[in-house]
Amino acid sequence: MAGVLCDIGVGGARVALDKPVQPGTKVTLFVHFQDVENKVTTIRFEGAVQRLKTEPRCEIAVGFKGSGRFQPSQIGDLYATRTAGLKNAS
Repeated sequence: MAGVLCDIGVGGARVALDKPVQPGTKVTLFVHFQDVENKVTTIRFEGAVQRLKTEPRCEIAVGFKGSGRFQPSQIGDLYATRTAGLKNAS
C-alpha cells in the first residue's frame, strides 16, 4: 500500500493513505529521500499504528520500534555494501 509521508520525527511518522489501517497493526514504512542529484536513499522503519484519522482524509500515526535501517536501492548497492564489509574485515 502506498502513501504520502506528512511528517516524520525521531519516534514516529504521520502518513496519508487511501485506505484505513487499524491501530495496533504492525507496519513497515519504506521512506524514500531524494538528494539534489536525484539519487534516492530508502530507509525502512518498523512500527505500529497508534492512531487512525478518517476525516477529511485517511491518516495514520505510526510509532517506530527502534531506529530506521538503510535499504540498498539496487543490486549494485548491495554488492558495494558486501564488498566494503569484506574489506573492513581484513
